[in-house]
Amino acid sequence: MKPKHPNQPNMRTNRKTLLALSAAFITLVALPPAKAQLKIVYGNDAGSGADLVHKIDFTTGADLQTYTPSVGNGRGCVVVGNILYTTVVGDPHIYKTDATTGAPLGSILTDKPSLSTLAWDGSAFWTTDYSGPNKGYQIDITGHTIKTITLPLASDHMDGMEWFNGKLIVNRCDLHCGGNNVYDIYDLDGNVLVPAFITSTPEGTGIAYDGVNFLVSMPEFNKINVFDGTDGHLITTKTLVGPHLMEDLSVDYAQRADTGQLHISPASATNLLGQVHTICATIYTVGTNGVTNYVVGTTVTFVVTNGPNAGVSGTSVTDSNGTACFSYTGAGGEGTDTIDVSFVDANSNRISGTATKVWMRPPCRLDCADITLCNDEGQCSASQCTVVCDPPDGSALPAGTNTVTCTAMDGAGNVIDQCTFSVIVNDCEAPLAACREAPNPGDKKIPVSGKNPSSGQNPDGYYQLLSKDNCDANPTLFVGDTASAFVAGPFVNGAIVKLSQSPGGTPYSDTNTPPPIVAHIHLKGDGLIYATDSAGNVGTGVICKIPPKPKAGE
Repeated sequence: MKPKHPNQPNMRTNRKTLLALSAAFITLVALPPAKAQLKIVYGNDAGSGADLVHKIDFTTGADLQTYTPSVGNGRGCVVVGNILYTTVVGDPHIYKTDATTGAPLGSILTDKPSLSTLAWDGSAFWTTDYSGPNKGYQIDITGHTIKTITLPLASDHMDGMEWFNGKLIVNRCDLHCGGNNVYDIYDLDGNVLVPAFITSTPEGTGIAYDGVNFLVSMPEFNKINVFDGTDGHLITTKTLVGPHLMEDLSVDYAQRADTGQLHISPASATNLLGQVHTICATIYTVGTNGVTNYVVGTTVTFVVTNGPNAGVSGTSVTDSNGTACFSYTGAGGEGTDTIDVSFVDANSNRISGTATKVWMRPPCRLDCADITLCNDEGQCSASQCTVVCDPPDGSALPAGTNTVTCTAMDGAGNVIDQCTFSVIVNDCEAPLAACREAPNPGDKKIPVSGKNPSSGQNPDGYYQLLSKDNCDANPTLFVGDTASAFVAGPFVNGAIVKLSQSPGGTPYSDTNTPPPIVAHIHLKGDGLIYATDSAGNVGTGVICKIPPKPKAGE
């Protein structure tokens, strides 16, 4: 916290006494309990003398243990397994303490003169500078600064920062900014994602994420507020037992799903359309001795849940380093993919995280030689230089390799220079697919459901397969099975097939059918129609409902 104005009472000096006296007069209204996953909270006290850190049972609000890792005005606090990391104002060190015995384990020297709040992303620290600038820093375990970012909505002396699910949440100042303190969500480059996510915290300082919700300390009230992790609304308030003056808060990051078991890299990235993107997940645990143990032989599932490549998925098994990777090509067009990464741990819990991938069109590039002219007679300048390109500037270029020739001419029409280059237009857009009901070849009409309502509008199961693409006049069609890995095809645009559903049978395709039917396809589930074009783009599948076999008596 910043020093008070000289004319204001020194609340820092007497705050612990005031909190102890006022605790008897505070009545806490019972609110529904927070959906927190972790019940042990650590907090670093502000003040002078020995730095005091509390280990608190959040259910009761009582201390379980205290530590004195250093001397000074306490700020940052991070616990990973059996290691407690802390910072104090005006000190470039991150102090290490055994979280079980309280024994000192040395310190990490950084190049930051005054470290404030502290957070952990699974492999490195995040902190802010208490000396004033609105900067955030990522610092590795040796003290080396990996990254510096600007936090545009913060003012100075930010003493609350938390890393969660590949993002940062940071308060705007120390204690308050003329009212309630405000907490904003940023990406890891300092871009604002959600301004004012938490707004209703008087005297709010440190912040921790328990895997579901946010905990915010209020040192002058001896309380911790709990805010919903999805929309930021206040859930409940916990009054602590005994005096505390806690600035930063921490849970055990080793027990959090987004930091303790699963690390995704890269958490976000940008690629050009048509390139291959590789995403890796590392699974590990942190033992009570603080040692990281990598999990080998676990299956990790990768699914693109939203974006232009939604539906793309794959699995991979962790290697000797606990890492599994998945690669896919950006063939679905421009936009942002959301990638869900998950595995099932030894306790049958599904652990997951997300990453994002932005797909962009390649920039237009031009590489021509320099043009050299002579000055006009009697002048120290050249009056005219005309550049003409074939095809002309602004032309729509077809898919494929297009040769462009640009010619520079002087005012008399003399060719001064000429260059030729290629503009390569790739087909990066996937084709569309559809299926529509086709008449029964026997009576040339589509029958209604009749006495079997569950069979739908097309009980005979004849369908025409359709495809469309901007570049390929004849995309290839395939029929998949929603209940198995079976795929029938290829088929041409306009082909008519008969689809039958046999849930207990083995899927197969019978092409020995009378015209115009090109195949009678037997599936376990419904048909999944998709198309591919000559450039290799695969379109999104569409469901083609199949009437089930009528039950006896229908």
